[in-house]
Amino acid sequence: MDRRGSYISSQLIVINDKLQLLYDEIGISEDERNTRERNLYSAVSHALEQQVEEVTAEKESLYRSCHDLREQLTTMMAALQDVQDLDLSCGVGGDMEIKFPLMSAFESLTKKHEELKGLYSQRYQKAHELFENLRMFSTAMEGLDFESDIFALNPDTLSLTNTNIAALEAEVRRLSEEYERRVRIVQADANQIVSLWAQLGTSQHNIDRNILACYKDKPEMLGLTNAHLEKLSAKKNILQEEKDSRLRRLSATKAAVQHLWSKLSEDEAAVKSFDRANRGIALHVIEAYEQELARLNEKKRDHMHIFIEDARQTLQRLWDSLYFSEDEMLEFTPAWTDIFTDASLAAHESEIARLEQLLQERKPTLALIDAYRELQEDIVELEQSQQDASRLLSRGPGRRDPSRLLREEQMRKRIAKRKPKIMNDLMTTLRKWENENGRPFMVNGERFLDILREEEVAAKVTIYCLDGLMTV
Repeated sequence: MDRRGSYISSQLIVINDKLQLLYDEIGISEDERNTRERNLYSAVSHALEQQVEEVTAEKESLYRSCHDLREQLTTMMAALQDVQDLDLSCGVGGDMEIKFPLMSAFESLTKKHEELKGLYSQRYQKAHELFENLRMFSTAMEGLDFESDIFALNPDTLSLTNTNIAALEAEVRRLSEEYERRVRIVQADANQIVSLWAQLGTSQHNIDRNILACYKDKPEMLGLTNAHLEKLSAKKNILQEEKDSRLRRLSATKAAVQHLWSKLSEDEAAVKSFDRANRGIALHVIEAYEQELARLNEKKRDHMHIFIEDARQTLQRLWDSLYFSEDEMLEFTPAWTDIFTDASLAAHESEIARLEQLLQERKPTLALIDAYRELQEDIVELEQSQQDASRLLSRGPGRRDPSRLLREEQMRKRIAKRKPKIMNDLMTTLRKWENENGRPFMVNGERFLDILREEEVAAKVTIYCLDGLMTV
């Protein structure tokens, strides 16, 4: 028996001896003594058992506290895998069982818990804030593809390593940039929509009040999901298409009106007044121009000869540019009659459109012909200059031009250099054109390729020297 057991036993003997003496002195019967002793022993036994229960409860409570600390430490250490020098050996055995005495284990575990709690709480709070941001972005922008698997994890069991925190931060930054990008898109589209409403003169009942209320200061309230963006973009595109349609309609009408104003010599003050009163692309502006065009067309019928004469001048410029012969010009008979009707004007305009298309098609070939003709003019000018003997004499106070011979030499060299190339390019182009079109290329009624061949047979390339004409 240990010291504490001997002490309790001796105390019980002393107390019992005192009780027996008192019983004797009192004269208590044997049966009464037995009853009182049983009650006493029962009370002592109950007190001891109660004490055992209290101490047992204390032990279990302390054990549970140690167990909870150990679980928390295990969670924190698992989350803080990148933290060096983490050790859970204090207060527990190698098999993770809590070691006795429990008070020492509790103190050791509490100390380790305090050491990790600050860092863990800091990272845990950071992770939760990042998760909340991710959820906010996910809700605001629906249907996003997340680059990281971290979002699928439970933040309460998430590893709180710096790598994972950094991954969360990177994902939040990416989504934040996407959020800002969508805000900019929504604001730009909403701004354009409001601007288009103003330009198109949209009526109040056709204006979306929500867009009008949010487009300046809180565009995100218009929605940032793909569906919201697509809906807003579609609304903008419809308005833009309407604007483009009106611009085309107004541009064509306005051009026709301005042409008729000029041709009919309309009052300048009235024209300016009309123009000032009809700005923009609202429907009433377009309708005003269309009404003005109808008025001018009616007036044009009374002055048809002006428009037909103008069309004939345009025809003449095109004929000259295309080097048409007189017979080719006479083929368009409406230009040579005294008929001034709508039908005649329409025929003139149709012929002008045909010749403009023809001019565009022949443009490369005509450019070479123009260069050839300019070169021929230079040759004639040089020949005339060389035939002027006075250029070598000193006459009058002005005396002779000392740079004239130099200019002639420079022109002669330029002609000698350019003519072979122009002739070659022109003949190649003409042959190709005739092969593709199946007919000769005519200039003023003559096949131009024949003219070039005649010149080539006669002289090839002619240059002029100081002594006169020399053929090579």
